Amino acid sequence: MNLGSTLMQRDGEDLEALTAFQSARSALEASGASGSSVAVELSALLGQAHMQRNDLAAALEELEATKAMMQNQRNLRETEAGARVLFRLGQCYLDREDLTAAVGALELAASVLTLDAEVSMTLADAYFEADEADKAVAAYDRAKVAAVAAGQQRAEALILTKRGLAYADLGDLDRALEDHESARQLAEESWTYWTHASGRMSW
Repeated sequence: MNLGSTLMQRDGEDLEALTAFQSARSALEASGASGSSVAVELSALLGQAHMQRNDLAAALEELEATKAMMQNQRNLRETEAGARVLFRLGQCYLDREDLTAAVGALELAASVLTLDAEVSMTLADAYFEADEADKAVAAYDRAKVAAVAAGQQRAEALILTKRGLAYADLGDLDRALEDHESARQLAEESWTYWTHASGRMSW
């Protein structure tokens, strides 16, 4: 799986990653471990690989099958790997604008991956799209805390921008403007840091 994960991070090599994951799946099935936590982790990666190829139908088929398999296995459903499956499933449904299904899957994922800024932010996005700006603000709050804890400054700036939009939707323009100003400052700081870092590396 390490090969597939590495390939997914490279532009234009998503098909090779998908092939690597499918080979790993065949090996797991041959060993009788198709219901293991490793199989669940692999399913999340397969779903992500399908998504990167814009094949939402294949991603949904893969992830829904694993969700069904985990339904009566709490020991798998409440693991990080299980939550990753639900997160990718939620992303698929959000892309398809099935907001009810997206929120349901993302809420379950966020209940396990409490310190993952991307998961909380995606849940907040789903709430916002579903016209639940108050819930979106609360989820963006959790995402911001996670981003700060992980030192993800650019992610924090994005979260503040989105939370500002949610505040504006609620009619709280003061907080909306405050968030947008904070996001602008963070973006500038991040740009300055990476510009200087690139300059040092070029020497």
